[in-house]
Amino acid sequence: MKNSALFITTLLVVFIFGCSSDETQTPNDPPETNVLISEFTYSEVSPLTQETSVSKNYLLENNKIMSSTHFAQSFNPGVDDVMTNDVYSYANDQISEITTFDNGSVIRNIKYIYDSNGDLTEYINRFNNLNTQQSFYDKHTLTHTADTVFVERRRSTDGINYNTLVSDLKMVLDLNDNRTYFQTFNYININDQIEIKSNSYDANNNMVSQETSTIYPDGSTFFSNLQTYTYNLNHKNTLHYINENTFGRKNIMLLYHLELDVLNNFNPKMLSPNTMIDFSLTSPGSITFPIDINSTTNDEGYATFDEYTAYLEDGTSIASKFTIEYVFE
Repeated sequence: MKNSALFITTLLVVFIFGCSSDETQTPNDPPETNVLISEFTYSEVSPLTQETSVSKNYLLENNKIMSSTHFAQSFNPGVDDVMTNDVYSYANDQISEITTFDNGSVIRNIKYIYDSNGDLTEYINRFNNLNTQQSFYDKHTLTHTADTVFVERRRSTDGINYNTLVSDLKMVLDLNDNRTYFQTFNYININDQIEIKSNSYDANNNMVSQETSTIYPDGSTFFSNLQTYTYNLNHKNTLHYINENTFGRKNIMLLYHLELDVLNNFNPKMLSPNTMIDFSLTSPGSITFPIDINSTTNDEGYATFDEYTAYLEDGTSIASKFTIEYVFE
């Protein structure tokens, strides 16, 4: 089904990251346990060769991601293909660590640290350069109040002294742990600008809009874009179900802005309980492109296959495409 959604070209080159229409399940309700997913595969298609350029296979236990294998094919002579493996760890039924291996060597490690209430207080991302044997650390320190989370982001080269202040963030969550307001002030190459994102949700906790604007030092505000999303309320988004079991909805809301995706505008696919069927983007001077969003579901209404395709202006040449296929037990 061809949707009339809009897509801006500069965002085409920017990853992973239900409820029915008559029954709303809030994020604080216990996840459903009558459905078991054993694995899913995310694939990106190269617009040049129409071949799979990136494939990521995830293995699950009790609907939580336990491990994954990522393969990136190179179409350039002299550039090797890349294969990495991830291992997920849990403590007290919460995600605690993700470690990425390249031929047995650790190239990335993410740690999740919580307080006694189960709220995330530190998110530490360590990158290891196997060629230089040097490490790079990116740390988020989160402070929780009644409805607002303040985040300080710093970087380090030794994992001890975080002397480089990257950004300050402020997030407001509603009673269903939906992020309704996001503010960031970046200290690196941003010219004292403040970026603000405001989000709204439907009764099923699907994100239906995100408006982005910029506040300049003189107090003036510039409207950047408005993204809107439409869903099939009779179909359940399997990726949301997996992510909520793996990370928890609150963690997703606090961290999903870090995800860079081939089709980054579709990040709500991570956190919305129903399958997306349409997307539109309004932005000053934007170039628009048609897109297709298609999902196949099983008898229980869960998506078994998702496909997102963005076309060039001619409506037939593929600019970007990715698919997600799920295997149920």
